[in-house]
Amino acid sequence: MFPYLTKAKEQNLSVIILNPNQTHYIEEDNSSSEDLRYFYLSSEPLPQLPIHPIPHLSTSRDHILYIYDEIISKFSPAKRLYFVAHSAGGDHLMYLLRKRQDSILSKLLKIAFIDSTHFLTPSDTNELRNFFQSNAIHFIASNKPMGQIIHNSPNLICPEVSAGHSKHEYTSGSCIDGVFKFFR
Repeated sequence: MFPYLTKAKEQNLSVIILNPNQTHYIEEDNSSSEDLRYFYLSSEPLPQLPIHPIPHLSTSRDHILYIYDEIISKFSPAKRLYFVAHSAGGDHLMYLLRKRQDSILSKLLKIAFIDSTHFLTPSDTNELRNFFQSNAIHFIASNKPMGQIIHNSPNLICPEVSAGHSKHEYTSGSCIDGVFKFFR
């Protein structure tokens, strides 16, 4: 994420990073270092530490809506929005757009999906469908050069181009220049 923050700062963009995968926390165990040595060297089963849901963020979809409703829509002075959604973030972004389309779509300029899971549903509006055709791109895992068109069809949500790397976990880093070029 740090390279994205650096590039965004160079272009005078503000950034909010969401991690909707983090919906629970583990209650801190105040063990001494002696206890920890035993813990790591023991053949005993690992202790089950108490896990608690984070208030208002107990599911990834709750997380997305809460951050949008309570932080972005209330405190962000942004008049233009750009989204980068990696992996399951694409599904989360689609959920947010469906739930808050009226307040987001008028400010939304571009979306870069990166090796993402996202889809349109029969109930999605034509306005949303049309937006994706001209204002969204999907960088997918591929060994082809970054930005090379892989699929471009009216049947797709948006054009698909190579992320420049075939491994999912490296796609965000390998297509960063393509993302910011698309945002210009």
